[in-house]
Amino acid sequence: NLQFGPYDGMVGSFFPSMVLSESALNHFAQCPQHFLFQRLFHLEPLDEITEEVERSEMGSYVHEILQIFLEDWVRLSPAAIAEGNFDDARLLMLNAAKKVLQKQDKAIEYVMWDHKRDRLLAGLEEKESPVRPGILRKFLEFEVEKARRGFVPRKAEKQFGYETPVHLGATKIRGKIDRIDEIKDREFGKTIGMMFFDYKTGRVP
Repeated sequence: NLQFGPYDGMVGSFFPSMVLSESALNHFAQCPQHFLFQRLFHLEPLDEITEEVERSEMGSYVHEILQIFLEDWVRLSPAAIAEGNFDDARLLMLNAAKKVLQKQDKAIEYVMWDHKRDRLLAGLEEKESPVRPGILRKFLEFEVEKARRGFVPRKAEKQFGYETPVHLGATKIRGKIDRIDEIKDREFGKTIGMMFFDYKTGRVP
């Protein structure tokens, strides 16, 4: 009788002894055999030589910038990002972006890197929003809209399941929440809920 096991991509028996992240679960759902090769055998594809910055790399830069910005914002201010403090948020975002991108400037020599960096920073160095604001400026403008609905940032990069794994049935999971917001009632100021965010600059899984 033909039987399939872990070496054929049927890795369910491994799950009780593993602690899986959301990305690992998504990886398994998309292709169990690829999950086996990469997550269990630790095999990686050969890097392709390219002169273009990959979308995933740009997404990593944006993620790091937002983490630094939000950690600084939550530490310095208990308030939401609104019209009254927008300029403070803009300058804080600009500092976070320069901190991350200057480090990358020295490490990479991609074709069009200067253009991509300038597009990312568009709208952070001037008070008025340009005709084509970059993603970081758009992020801040969206924050103003969220503040009108009572959203207040409270935590960035919150880990869960690392010290004590969270159980999803027989599967143990862990991960990081990119951001946690408190939702306040606009009339009475009371907390009415919490919102959890996972940033994506590309395709939603």
